Amino acid sequence: MISYTIAMLQPHTHLFEVSVRVEQQQGAQLDLILPAWTPGSYMIREYARHVQEFAAHDDAGATLVWQKTAKDTWRIDTSGATTIVATYKVYAFELTVRTSHLDGSHGYFNGATIFMHVPGRTNEPLALDILTPAGWQVATGLELRDGGRETVDGSGLTTV
Repeated sequence: MISYTIAMLQPHTHLFEVSVRVEQQQGAQLDLILPAWTPGSYMIREYARHVQEFAAHDDAGATLVWQKTAKDTWRIDTSGATTIVATYKVYAFELTVRTSHLDGSHGYFNGATIFMHVPGRTNEPLALDILTPAGWQVATGLELRDGGRETVDGSGLTTV
């Protein structure tokens, strides 16, 4: 399974904090790719330019070596781990339907601008957790798991 968490707990930074957890990984390397365009808007947009602070670790928390092999591809040396977690931030301060935007009033994201994918595994089911500031509501066309719920600190956690 591949699962994502997107957090927008500090919206004034305009940074979505993203985590992608890849389970059942096989092979010495794992590539994560961020799309360069959005379906329905067939212009190259280079979303990877907004990625900051990329990091990777295994399920035990050990840091994994990675390198950026192309403008939109991050390659992680798995060191034999079968569960890999990558974290990164995405700057989002462009208010259009083709991009993403985050500020103190709302957060909007287009998945193509935020979620890195694993080549060859794009047809697998995935899970998404969305962490929002307290009092924010999530609107999505995705089916909710567990009905969404509040976290201990009062921020919103929606699972889709």
